[in-house]
Amino acid sequence: MSELQELCRTFSSKASHTRVSPTRPIRWWTEKDRLDGSVVDAFVVIFATGGCSWAQRSGCTMCGYGNDSVGTAVSAADLEQQLQTALRDYHGEPLVKIFNSGSFLDEDEIPLPARKTLLSAFQNATKISVESRPEYITEKTLIHIQEILGARQFEVGIGLETANDVVRDKAIN
Repeated sequence: MSELQELCRTFSSKASHTRVSPTRPIRWWTEKDRLDGSVVDAFVVIFATGGCSWAQRSGCTMCGYGNDSVGTAVSAADLEQQLQTALRDYHGEPLVKIFNSGSFLDEDEIPLPARKTLLSAFQNATKISVESRPEYITEKTLIHIQEILGARQFEVGIGLETANDVVRDKAIN
């Protein structure tokens, strides 16, 4: 392991996890965003999970997502309880952004039964947006999501921290 990865691991291990309880989302709110050329209300929810698998191994030097994680695995039942809390403030916004301070498509962070429940809960949404590391975006996963969402739009955000391999490997891990 490189010195940078070891330093990142040290920082990650000292992260103060903001959520003690895995049964309540980190935060949720409504904001304005663009959808199909119009400004619409968007519902945003950040679910508390065990956190990004890369952050647990060593993490990126610029990322604070580890601070928004429970620090241990979160069950599908815990995520469903978080969902019920957030749904109290969902009023049919057409755009829903589901975040978890990691990769929504990582089954270790969001178990398959929970993924189906979370995506199915927002029936009025025209579009659902999530974030994921690219290695979790597979044909099998996308087919599964299409079976859940049907013709509704699904967007996966992928962070591009740099286009330079040296900066990626040596500066931000």
